[in-house]
Amino acid sequence: MLFKFKSSSSELNKKFERSKKYSVYEAVELIKNLDNDIKSEQKTADLTVLIWNENQQISADTIKLGEGEGIDYLIYLEKRLFELHKDDMDFESKKKEIEMFINALQEIYAEQYNATLIPESEPKAKREFKNPIIFNKSKVLKMIILPISILLLAFVGYKLFKGDSEETLATENIETSSQITEVASLSEESTYDLTYLDQLLSEKRFEEALQEYPQEYPYIEREIFYLGLDGIPYLETFLQEKSEYLKGQFDLAYLKKEFQTVVELKDQADSDERLTQLAVAYINLNLLNEAEEINDRLQVSKLTEQIETAKNRNLINMIKDGKIEEAKSEQVYLQNPRVTEYFNLLDEANQQIEAIEEQLLQVDLISEEEIESLNKQKEKLIEEINNFFYLF
Repeated sequence: MLFKFKSSSSELNKKFERSKKYSVYEAVELIKNLDNDIKSEQKTADLTVLIWNENQQISADTIKLGEGEGIDYLIYLEKRLFELHKDDMDFESKKKEIEMFINALQEIYAEQYNATLIPESEPKAKREFKNPIIFNKSKVLKMIILPISILLLAFVGYKLFKGDSEETLATENIETSSQITEVASLSEESTYDLTYLDQLLSEKRFEEALQEYPQEYPYIEREIFYLGLDGIPYLETFLQEKSEYLKGQFDLAYLKKEFQTVVELKDQADSDERLTQLAVAYINLNLLNEAEEINDRLQVSKLTEQIETAKNRNLINMIKDGKIEEAKSEQVYLQNPRVTEYFNLLDEANQQIEAIEEQLLQVDLISEEEIESLNKQKEKLIEEINNFFYLF
């Protein structure tokens, strides 16, 4: 699933690449940043968001930036879909399909976001060798497409697809003085020419590398990890020989998204890289306090954003579960604009319902038609409250 953008505003068009197809994560982040920029300028602007599956456009919708709608585009999109179909006869069925679609996009977003959190470390300077072989870690993005049937905006009969992003997890440098010692560097005790080791690693001959350079196993293991999901079978083979190497078990569990196992092996997170992996595991398990504790040390902005996103989703789930007072307490700190809108609506609706109930008590003064009309008004208000977060 890919996104493209266009706008009638020449100024807004300068802030994105019109010909580029953006990933789910890139698109959501771009819309949020554009919305914040326009809002800070105290302006508004229309942005048309086009969603593509492979080479087929399946959606086109226009969002007004500068009013906070773009803070979380996936929430906005769900709201738009429910608004478009709430009067349909088969709304309950479509509601489930829309929820499946949004959940699929959220999963893709989370996976692509997680892939940006592990920094690609720069190994310490090695001793100079003759004709050293330099190799690059490639990034691979594969989409496994599963059909999800849904009516999206004005497009009927298309199939939307859920993709599992399989990106290499080493994507962004995070500079810290204490970061990555053992795992990203060769043994300080090495006295032999390691050029051949680099060649073996570049050719993915990891078993041979382990046989030739057994004392370099931490370095070999981490180079396998940097392959991302493509490295899983290599890492599994490596651990058949080095099953006692728990840091390797930790890395394998992370790549396989076995986050509970990652947490069980948390003592192996002895570098900033692996602490970042542990924080991602905590976020995926909704253990946000633990993730925050790690990030208080790391100060990784993307972790901060992901924790904030998780908190806001938890807040909305509290309201859906009827935990209103608990949600109000959390809202004091989070100040989610959507939740503020909900509480304002709730207060207004409760006042109207109270007024209706007072009128219904005066049965001697109103007709049966008026009673029926008041009851319908009351039911509509209750339904509006109950369905508010199905419009997000």
